[in-house]
Parts: sequence; C-alpha cells; structure tokens
Amino acid sequence: MNHHAADKFVAHYRLDDDAIQDVWSHLENVAKRTAAIADKVGLANVGELLGLVHDVGKASSDFNNYIRHAVGLPLEEFSKPEDVKGSVDHSTAGSLWLRSKLLNGEMVNFSSQLMPLIVASHHSGLIDCLTVDGQNGFEHRLNKVEAQSHMIESLSNAPVDYIERINDIVSDGSIGYQLEDCIRSLQEPHDTMSEVTFKMGLLTRFLFSALIDGDRVDTIDFQDLTQEALRRDGNYQPWELMISSLESHLKSFSCQNLVDRFRQDVAQRCLQVSCKNQGIYRLTVPTGGGKTLASLRFSLHHAQHHQLERIIYVIPCTSIIDQNAKT
Repeated sequence: MNHHAADKFVAHYRLDDDAIQDVWSHLENVAKRTAAIADKVGLANVGELLGLVHDVGKASSDFNNYIRHAVGLPLEEFSKPEDVKGSVDHSTAGSLWLRSKLLNGEMVNFSSQLMPLIVASHHSGLIDCLTVDGQNGFEHRLNKVEAQSHMIESLSNAPVDYIERINDIVSDGSIGYQLEDCIRSLQEPHDTMSEVTFKMGLLTRFLFSALIDGDRVDTIDFQDLTQEALRRDGNYQPWELMISSLESHLKSFSCQNLVDRFRQDVAQRCLQVSCKNQGIYRLTVPTGGGKTLASLRFSLHHAQHHQLERIIYVIPCTSIIDQNAKT
C-alpha cells in the first residue's frame, strides 16, 4: 500500500490551522524519541518497536471516523455520522501484534508479556495483571477479538516500509535476548528472587515511561509549535562550568572556628569519594554541617566523572526543598 493512501489516518488534529498529523508520522516520531531513552540501558531496538506499534490501532476505520467526527473533519467514504462509536480501543492492536510475534521466540515468558503490556497500558497506566480479587486484566485485553482490537485491519492499512521495519526488528529474535541481558546486568550476586522480580518491575516501568514520554512530547510538539524550541533535550551547561562556579564559591568561605573546619572536612571528603564507582553513598552529618553544598559538590564531580546526564534531588519536605533550591 502506498504511503499517500495511508495518510488519511488521523493521529492528531490541530485546531489553530486545521493541520492533521497522520498516524505513521506520529509513530515514527515516537519511535525515535522512545528509542533514544531506552538506549540508556542498551534497549534502543525495544524502545523503537514500542513507539512504532503503540498507536497502530488508530489506522482502523472505526477510530478514524471517531476522531474525524470529534474534530469536525469529513468522515471516510461510505461512512455516516450515526455509525460513529463513542470510543474506540486503539492500544490493543499493537499489543496483540507484539504478542503474536514474540510468542514464537525462545524468550517467550518475559518479552512476550512485558512489551505487549506496555503498549496495551499506554493510555490507562500499567494494567494490573493480577487484581486483589484474582482477576487478570491484561489477559482480558489479549483476548479481544478482531472487531474490538482492529489489529489485522490496522496493519493492512499500513505503508509497506512501516511493515518491513517492524518485521525487521522482531525477525532475528534478538529483542528477547536484549531484555534478558538487561535484567541479567541488573542482578547482583546475592539477589533473592523477589529482588530480581523487583528489578524486572523497574525495567517495565522505565520502558513504559520512555514510551509515555515519547508519545506525549510528540503530541505536544504537534499541538503547539512553540514547545519544541524551548526543550533542551539534554543540552545543558557543561558540568565543568558548574563545578568551577561551585568550587570558587566554596573557596570564598573563611575558616574561623571549629564548625567551619568541620564543614571543610565534610566537603573535602565528598570530593574525595566523588570519583569512586556508581552506587549508594550515605552522608551522615548533623544540621549546620554544610550538607547541601557538600552533597552538590559530590554530585557535580560524580556526574562529570561518570559522564552522567543529570542530577535529581528527592527530598521528603517541601521546606527543605525550598531551602536547598535557594542555596
């Protein structure tokens, strides 16, 4: 099927100038952004595939008429307003396609559950695979018939290069092994089974977040053309500049008493350990011991040494966040 005929399928509509973003452009954009995020843990292929299939169900007549009717665009040929449904599932199609492809691989139990779950959940939040009353909400989605999922119809409406690309990614079976390798790399020698499954849960949430980020950012960029220019996408001030600013600030402090000397010792110790391996570090210092700047010193040097992308503060009280932000 040629790309032009596929352009009629609407992913988003912009009210300001009546612009339409077709499904395939949206899928391509989301795939690129999701792949870039997933690449941080070596799973660019997984991220790309999630992005490529997450909204493929929008290429069905039911969904296309639903969205066109909602924004006042002409309906498809031979369609009448009274035929339009109130809501149309568009996230099950990609989930079912992934499931059908990944079930054939050797890595059946993990990849064939994780990736379809992420796609099926991208509008609802992660689906409970086991509810408190013993129901499997995910299985219910996987059991949807074609009339509800529109999987076969949506894929039959796709451009040839799109079909080739998604088949290429799954054809060599490496996706399952990549996911397994990633889980293995997270394992530590004395992990219990519950710790391993906890890490699998974290990986699921990470990939889910990558897809949500890709999806929402592309939607925002299409709806508001001013947004993309404001986004830094990792192009922040270099660590060196921030380090030199902090170091000159620390040098400006005078050392007049025992507390000042104690603060200097704490800050010096933070500098010394900043080049050590990544992991969990604990800084136990009483109030007034200069933790804010000392921990920032550690963070900046640690981030530069390991070529990390950002520093995130997680603090329990708003009052402390305000205080730290001012400093």
